[in-house]
Amino acid sequence: VKFIKQLSDVYRYVLDSQNKEVVDLTTEIKFVQAYVFLQQIRFGDNLQVRIEVPPNSPIQIPPLSLQMLLENAIKHNSIVEDAPLQIYIYLEDHQYIVVKNNLQVKNTGVESSGLGLSNIKARYEYLTNQPVHIAQTPTEFIVKLPVLQLQQV
Repeated sequence: VKFIKQLSDVYRYVLDSQNKEVVDLTTEIKFVQAYVFLQQIRFGDNLQVRIEVPPNSPIQIPPLSLQMLLENAIKHNSIVEDAPLQIYIYLEDHQYIVVKNNLQVKNTGVESSGLGLSNIKARYEYLTNQPVHIAQTPTEFIVKLPVLQLQQV
């Protein structure tokens, strides 16, 4: 029953937000939690997601941005019992929403198109002059999304 409720919440959010430029961060986080629940049905404890953002924040975000980053991490990394994928979402200095994951690249033999990250960057370029920061170290992949306040959009 909980699976159906979460699936319904995900689907409703996708439909409700498709024509919006931004949504509040609290609403996006609730959606992400439902999406993570569905992914954890598939991966179990091998997918670990920690979210630390203040509740009822005035921060705005393009809809589905966090979901795209989660999907990107799941798509490009191995997720196995002895090496779980760990994703951390948090607010940094009230300037960035950070999505960071440990790096355990899946060798599929297929080069990534980078379409998801390009989409996010383009959406932010439309909304603000603050750039999206993308970094990769030998152990982590990090994306920093600029915080959007309601008056900016």
